[in-house]
Amino acid sequence: MEGKELVELEVGLVESSPFQTRSAFPEEGLEELSASIARQGVLQPILVRPKDGRYELIAGERRLRAAKIAGMTHIPAIVQDPTDLEAKVESLIENLQREELNEMDRARGILALKEAMGASWRQVAAVLGLTERRVMQLAQLTKLEEGVQAMIAEGVLPSRVGMVLAGLQQEQQREMAEMAHKEGWTSDELAERVRRGKEGGETRFIKQKYAELRKREVYPSVLYRVLDPFLNFMETSLNFARGITPGERRDVLGRIERLEKALGRFKAELTRV
Repeated sequence: MEGKELVELEVGLVESSPFQTRSAFPEEGLEELSASIARQGVLQPILVRPKDGRYELIAGERRLRAAKIAGMTHIPAIVQDPTDLEAKVESLIENLQREELNEMDRARGILALKEAMGASWRQVAAVLGLTERRVMQLAQLTKLEEGVQAMIAEGVLPSRVGMVLAGLQQEQQREMAEMAHKEGWTSDELAERVRRGKEGGETRFIKQKYAELRKREVYPSVLYRVLDPFLNFMETSLNFARGITPGERRDVLGRIERLEKALGRFKAELTRV
C-alpha cells in the first residue's frame, strides 16, 4: 500500500465499498452522528482509494452517510492506493472493530476476513483483538437458517442462543429459535433442552407424531400410543409435583399451559370432523 494524502472530496464523488459487510445502519444512530457533524464537522477523515475517475470508500460508511444527511458538500478524506485485497482486508477490519455492529454482520465479516487473509482463526483473532474461541463461535452463526440469522440481526434472539442452535440441523433451528424467544430461554437453558432431546429422543418422537397429524393420518392407535402413557404419568405424579424446585415448577406450569391450548385446539378440530 502506497502513501497517504489528506484532501477534501465532494461527497458525490465517493462510492460505497463493495466489501461492506454491514446490512443495516440504524436511522437513529445516523441522525445523532449527522447532528454532531453539523455542529463540529467530520472529526475523523474517511478512507478512500481512486477508482475509475471517482473514489471508492474503504472505511467510514457511517460518517459519509451522516455527512450527506447533515447537508455537507465536501468531506475530509485520506486517499490511498491499495490493491483490492488490501482494501478488502482494511475495510473488513475497520467495520469489525465497530461496537454498534450487529452480531450477524460481525459473524459474516469475520468469515470474509478469514477468507480474504487466507489466515488461521488464531491470526484473525489476533488482528481483531479477540480470543480465538470468540471468533470461531461468531463464525458459527453463519451456519444458521436464514430466518434465525434475521432474528439475531434484529436483536430478537441473543447471539449466544444462536451459537447453541448452530449445533442443530437447519430444519430444527427455526422451531427451537422461536420456542427460545417465546419462552425467554437463556443459552444454558436451551443447551440443556437440546441435550435432553438428543439423549431421550423426545424431539424426534414428537416431530414424527406431529407430522402424522399434519398429514391427517390420525388413527386411533397412534393417539392411544401418545396419550395413554401421558395420562398414566399424570395420574400417578402428585408426589413428583410436590417435590420439584420453584424453577422447575415454573417450567412445568408453562408447558402445561401450552399443552392446554394445544389440547383445546385439537378437541375443537375433533368436534368438527
